[in-house]
Amino acid sequence: MTPRNLIACFLIFTVTLLNAQSRKQLEQKRKQKQLEIEQTKNYLKENSKKQKKSLYELQTLGRQIQVRQEIINTAAGEIDLLSSEIGYLETNIKKLEENLDALKRQYAAMIYEAYKNRSLTDKMAFVLSAKDFNQSYQHLNYLQQIGKFSKLKADEINSTQNKLNQRIEELTGSKRTKEELVNSSKTEKVELEGDKKTEAVMLSQLKGKESQMKKDLQIKLVQIKQLDLAISNAIAKEIESARKKAEEEARKKAATASKSTDTKTESKKESSFTNRNNTEAGNALSADFEKNKNRLPWPVDKGYVIRPFGVHSHPTIPNVQTENNGVDIATSDGAIAKSIFKGEVRAVFPVPGMGTAVLVSHGNYYSVYCKLQTVTVTVGSRVALGSPIGVIMKSDDDEKTELHLEIWKNTEKQNPEAWLR
Repeated sequence: MTPRNLIACFLIFTVTLLNAQSRKQLEQKRKQKQLEIEQTKNYLKENSKKQKKSLYELQTLGRQIQVRQEIINTAAGEIDLLSSEIGYLETNIKKLEENLDALKRQYAAMIYEAYKNRSLTDKMAFVLSAKDFNQSYQHLNYLQQIGKFSKLKADEINSTQNKLNQRIEELTGSKRTKEELVNSSKTEKVELEGDKKTEAVMLSQLKGKESQMKKDLQIKLVQIKQLDLAISNAIAKEIESARKKAEEEARKKAATASKSTDTKTESKKESSFTNRNNTEAGNALSADFEKNKNRLPWPVDKGYVIRPFGVHSHPTIPNVQTENNGVDIATSDGAIAKSIFKGEVRAVFPVPGMGTAVLVSHGNYYSVYCKLQTVTVTVGSRVALGSPIGVIMKSDDDEKTELHLEIWKNTEKQNPEAWLR
């Protein structure tokens, strides 16, 4: 194989490998979204027999539509990568076939020459035809090298043939996967159109309840405001407590200056070490939390986001927008909320209409778990990743079970979906 062909094959292999890694990530994302679709479908199926349609069902269907579109988009990305991968594989196969043909021609020529000089008499004559002993030795060495070279060429042919077979197998697999994805995308698009039609019907059914929905919305806005204020106050209290603690440490450190040199030195070392250790622990926990962005576990075993973070238009009331400081995760009855990271419980407080809320500190970060019926932790409790926080409440009106989760960095609200895996 020529150096140019070697470089080309290496580049093709590298690009194919990178494509495969990117495609693997997209595939994992698509499978996660498909699991979420199964959960929303199950909920909608269970409630399909109810004549009274609820806003919660509409939101669930809206989420299903969004996730279906994400699946279609992700599959499209996979198909593009597969098309690129197929192109690279076809180029690689073509080069391998050309190289294999060249090797076979070279080997055939060598075999033909060996056939012409196959007799022992011919070989002996070739060796004895030398003018002196040195040339005779060179002739003999030449015959031996031809034998070795023939074996090397045969090995190279076998190796190239194996690579060619492997690339053909990879190509066949990639084409099969692409075809399956194309068919799956077609099915998802049909399902998407069906969901949109169902959504339109559900919207028309809920239009007559607009006045009641406005009243319900006002009540929820008051509850959200109360929760936001309670969280802000709890975090502000934590920050103030940390400030006072730092001031107290500074006063202790200053007080040691009036003592004897030996005592002052020992006390200063001890005070400095204690303060620095606390600061390092908090900073380390914050840094550890940051490193796990987009990798934190879900706070429930099963669930899907019913209302995402940020400002969104109300699904039924025109010209009305609502803001969500976290995410609302629909889950199963009796589900348990779990800590998304190690930390310390810093506050447990009730929120009218939203059950109980728990605030967990992770250094400069905080996670908030709301809509809990009962809690299994107390202020000061240390929790590990996945530790139970409490049982999620079930609402009386539409019998829904959902957890409200928020993540804060000091006083700055974060989008939980950007942190969860």
